[in-house]
Amino acid sequence: MQAVALRKAEIARFLVKGGASSKSLPGPLCDTTRAKFGADGTDKMTLRRILRAVDGVDPINFAPALVPGYARKGAGAVEISEKAWAFFMTTIRDAGPQFPLE
Repeated sequence: MQAVALRKAEIARFLVKGGASSKSLPGPLCDTTRAKFGADGTDKMTLRRILRAVDGVDPINFAPALVPGYARKGAGAVEISEKAWAFFMTTIRDAGPQFPLE
């Protein structure tokens, strides 16, 4: 599943960089995408589904958004203990600018 999601994320980034959106997918861009990534999973309807799946998602999170069962916005808050939250925030504060969080 990870390999499939990573490939789809790469395709999505290519499409977005080319000017595509979930509402607009130019035909020439479909052809270029198919030439770059091969015929498997690059038909126009699949590309539209990929773009819809990443609509409103930061490009860094395209792969998780394309994994089957990804929780969408509004899925509800998840409870986290106060101790866990404090640990998380302390880790970010102490790590400073070298922390690889994006």
